[in-house]
Amino acid sequence: MKTQYRPELDGLRAIAILAVLFNHFGIGRVEGGFAGVDIFFVLSGFLITVQCARSGGDLRWAQIRDFYIRRFWRIAPAYYVVILLTVAIGARLMLADDVRRMGHSALASALFAANVYFNQDMGYFAASAIYSPLLHLWSLGVEAQFYVIWPLALRLALRRPTRVQLLFVAAIGLASFAASTLLSIHDVKTAFFSLPSRLWEFCLGASVALAPGPASSDALWRKLGWATTGALAVLLATPFLVNNEALWPAPTALIVTLATATLILGAQQPTSFAQRLLSLAPMVWVGRISYSLYLVHWPLLTLATYAVFPTAGLLLRAALMLASFPLAWLLHRFVEAPLRGAYRSDRRWRTALTAGMPAAALGLAGWFGVQTALPAPHEAEAPGRSLSTCRSADWGAPWPDACLMGAGDAPPVAALWGDSHAGHFASGFAEAFGERREAIAAFTKPSCPPLPGLRVTTNGFGGRADCETQNARVLAYILATPSIKTIYLAGRWAGYSDPTRFGNELGGRYFLVSKAQPFASAENSRQLMRQALIAVAQTLSKAGRTVVLIEQAPEMGFDAGRCAELLAPAEAQTRCTVTRPAVMERQRDAEAIFAAVRAAAPSMRVLDPRRALCDAERCYAVVNGKGLYADFHHLSDAGSKWVVRFFVKQEQAD
Repeated sequence: MKTQYRPELDGLRAIAILAVLFNHFGIGRVEGGFAGVDIFFVLSGFLITVQCARSGGDLRWAQIRDFYIRRFWRIAPAYYVVILLTVAIGARLMLADDVRRMGHSALASALFAANVYFNQDMGYFAASAIYSPLLHLWSLGVEAQFYVIWPLALRLALRRPTRVQLLFVAAIGLASFAASTLLSIHDVKTAFFSLPSRLWEFCLGASVALAPGPASSDALWRKLGWATTGALAVLLATPFLVNNEALWPAPTALIVTLATATLILGAQQPTSFAQRLLSLAPMVWVGRISYSLYLVHWPLLTLATYAVFPTAGLLLRAALMLASFPLAWLLHRFVEAPLRGAYRSDRRWRTALTAGMPAAALGLAGWFGVQTALPAPHEAEAPGRSLSTCRSADWGAPWPDACLMGAGDAPPVAALWGDSHAGHFASGFAEAFGERREAIAAFTKPSCPPLPGLRVTTNGFGGRADCETQNARVLAYILATPSIKTIYLAGRWAGYSDPTRFGNELGGRYFLVSKAQPFASAENSRQLMRQALIAVAQTLSKAGRTVVLIEQAPEMGFDAGRCAELLAPAEAQTRCTVTRPAVMERQRDAEAIFAAVRAAAPSMRVLDPRRALCDAERCYAVVNGKGLYADFHHLSDAGSKWVVRFFVKQEQAD
């Protein structure tokens, strides 16, 4: 098996890291640049298997121990330096909540478990991802976990014939691919972040490492040359052709990973076009610093974005991307490269550093976690970012999913029903009904609009089946509870009628689907939303209930919660805004649906939050020095109370 240096593999690393950089820095329309990580995974599977197979089939425990030591010194020094610097700088720039989250992510990252942490905390494509400067370390968590298990797995197979080795790796890969496909449909975050759903990518690289090399006949090399040229074209084109709505990693990433495996196998032919291109000096140089480049680029972008909040312009992002190269070279030159071979040094010095690097990262991360456990004195008056809590739903025949708000011991006289855009009105309704000494029951679930029979999906295959169950129960309960006279329906209507993200918000599109119409499309979403809203309004009206539709609060298109907290009140009131025409255009399709619902259910009343949050020209996230938003589109506690007080005045005037 050949183990000599292959410059074209550094060229492959260059393609991978450049795809990631163009995607993260928002240069061009490289929406699928995250596929660069999949290239790295296939390369790692190949190279790690080559290293383990050097034993010629006798992979002893001492060799596995030595492998772990070499891997640690290959990745740990630069890794821990970046964690320490990021936490130290971020603690001076970021808000307390973000520092706390950064501290927690640093603790997980120091243990090479960032992927586990972020799978519980946020998605890779979440709108708030840009404020998590260690998010990119998820992939190194996956890599490190692979390094731990793979030598142990290969120890079972390397003594067997090549055919058995390949069958062993193929069996693992196929099982992982099947699991990854199911998870990509039903649990996108786990599919993206977990080693089991990524293991098949490493197995592709491992298969190339274990397979016999191609024969030296000119005909076969010529065919491989054409195949590698096609594979190179696939790698260059894919970042422009896929986006975060693809079923990823499986099965869509199979295109990228097969192309990578083809290049690893065939690009070693010196006369091939792919080998010549990938071996160009600039490509090799970028590939050699790709690890350090990956480490530094994301903290640089996120911390700079924080410093120039609310957005980093295109020129600044381009400048930051260029600046990441010299920073990466410095990290590579003075940390990564010199310490790569530290495992050969004096044992005492090596042992001290081995323990000291993770201990320092854990200690600093833990210190900042403790320091931000309680808010600093000046934060007590900061705009609220959390939603209202509930008191026990203990009336009559209690339903544990309900949230009882307001006051009094009598059964609720009203219900608030919907998704998180209903939930963000909870504080306001709790205050309003409390002042009236009445109770209101809230039935809210994220991504679950008050549309019985429908569910929300991002890719057309998944969706929350529990939403259909929730809404059926809510409707049945309301109809069976005579004390509930008024029902407030609220949701992220614009996001369902126009399944795109607004402004600078990241993330996939939302579609409404049903069992009868499972196909995800914007037109289907609008049709289903119109039909379901009419049906629920008519059903409740015929039951003698007052139906109140709450239109959507304006989406801001940027993180308005952080905007209010980071800027001075006067500056925030001027800068934390969005134009009213942009909001009206965003909500145009929803307004057309509301008109159809009003025509079908004329007794339904409508409340419009825009009247409380906008003037003729702009909609505001900060009013009278108070932040009214928690994030890109959810109201804060202060905003909830501001809008509901306006509703109360509007109802009194009517």
